[in-house]
Amino acid sequence: MKAESTKLSSLLDENRIVLYSIAIAIFYLLCEVIIDSTIFHQGSFREQILPLNDTHEVFIRTFVVCLLILFGVVSQGIVNTRRRAEEELRESEQNVKNIFANAMDGLVTTTLEGNLITFNDAFLELTGYTRDELLNMKYQDLTPPEYHDMEAEKLRRLVETGEPQEYEKEYLRKDGTRIPLILKCSTICDIEGKPRLLMGVIKDITERKLAEERLAESEKRYRTFVETVPLGIEDIDIEGNIIFANAALHKMYEYSEGELIGKNILDFVATSAERKALSDYLKYLVKEEPPPTTYYGQNRTKKGDVIDVRVDWNYRRGPEGHLQGFTSAITDITKHKLAEEQIKASLSEKEELLREIHHRVKNNLQIISSLLDMSRMQTDNEEATRLLTEACGRVSTMALIHSQLYQSDRFDRIDMDRHLRETTNSLLQLYGHKKNITIDIKASGVYMPVSQAIPTALALNELISNALEHAYKDRQEGTLEISMQKAADDTVSIRVKDDGIGIPAGIDPYKSDSLGLKLVRNLVQRQLKGELRYEVSKGTEFIIEFKVSREDEKEV
Repeated sequence: MKAESTKLSSLLDENRIVLYSIAIAIFYLLCEVIIDSTIFHQGSFREQILPLNDTHEVFIRTFVVCLLILFGVVSQGIVNTRRRAEEELRESEQNVKNIFANAMDGLVTTTLEGNLITFNDAFLELTGYTRDELLNMKYQDLTPPEYHDMEAEKLRRLVETGEPQEYEKEYLRKDGTRIPLILKCSTICDIEGKPRLLMGVIKDITERKLAEERLAESEKRYRTFVETVPLGIEDIDIEGNIIFANAALHKMYEYSEGELIGKNILDFVATSAERKALSDYLKYLVKEEPPPTTYYGQNRTKKGDVIDVRVDWNYRRGPEGHLQGFTSAITDITKHKLAEEQIKASLSEKEELLREIHHRVKNNLQIISSLLDMSRMQTDNEEATRLLTEACGRVSTMALIHSQLYQSDRFDRIDMDRHLRETTNSLLQLYGHKKNITIDIKASGVYMPVSQAIPTALALNELISNALEHAYKDRQEGTLEISMQKAADDTVSIRVKDDGIGIPAGIDPYKSDSLGLKLVRNLVQRQLKGELRYEVSKGTEFIIEFKVSREDEKEV
């Protein structure tokens, strides 16, 4: 109900003049009727209201009434239009005031002479002054002296041309500190178009200035680094043209400062074949953009000398990520390559020397083995024959190690699988050539450094010799299993198992005075720092465990 009443009241207010005009028209008619009926006695009251017989009278009265109503409608329209304009003006002024008051940037208006008139809260915060203090100041009071001439010229141009001016300057705050800012200045004109006031929009650019200073400092550090680093640094476009080169690159290529700029990287390639390959590679990089990889090649200096270079590069992109070119770090590795070749030559000489040493040691050991074998064949003493046979086997085992080293491309490790097969073949000829003994070897992928391979080979020689000599005395056939495995923690486990008669009662391998078993114990416990144990079940099984030394075993 209240809403309807408000709406009706608003409607009446908007059409008040029209209603007044209608009321005046009615009042006019009533006055005409009353005068005609009472004073001039020209008929009854009803006849005077509707003088049907007098067309002229009807027209006049109708015309006057319409004229009054039209006047009211037009007047009401004018009043309503003006009222709405005033409301819109007040709303616009309020919006301007809100924008002025709540703007993040400082806003200020001044007279043409520079007297401060209005300003927002952001301007107060920017300058540090109170409102009353600023009302008694000019903009020149806030400006350091060194900006006065520049600013006066800018404002003169603004007043004369009407073109807004934008420039950087500083403000002096109340506490004496300076604030860098950008000032955008324009004029406020009167109805005749003449400048009446100046308006300024002030943006604090302290953060931007700090960022620019940090960027400049970073750029300075980068330039200092690039110019002092001993590597050649260059920037090239996607066609290979050099757009930047540091001092080290100029020196590397024997050019004067600045001579490299504008040259193409293909101009420095030593051979035509490499030039074609580099050109194709550059096109491939631009098209496919694969991950950066190090490039090696040969370049030619200004004097014609050929140098070996290593090029580490990366893509150089624009702000939106588009490929603009490449940045490269170039190292002259000519001396390094020369040293590398010398080292390779020296290493090759040493390898040949080591190979010859192993070959001669092997030959000497084979001579010793042959002499022992000849002595064994010339004696009828069984004990002497046994001792000479064992000695011959030990010497042969060491000779096999040196033979394998002589034939191998590496001198730092021994392939134990290969060594076991050669050792067992040799021992079968010494002990088991009259019997059908099958040897099953499983030692694939086990390698040992020489310092551990020799004591391991000697220990295995003793255990295999012992099995071939004693385990099958009353048999003509049997199986000897030898396995060697290496665990993830570098522990090597060796098992030598025969299916022979087993260790006779009363013999303890841990305490036996037998030269062979005593030698095995010393080799395993003292040299290999390992553990030896045995089991007797359908034959005898010896187990050796120790860790491979990583200090000696270096994978290549």
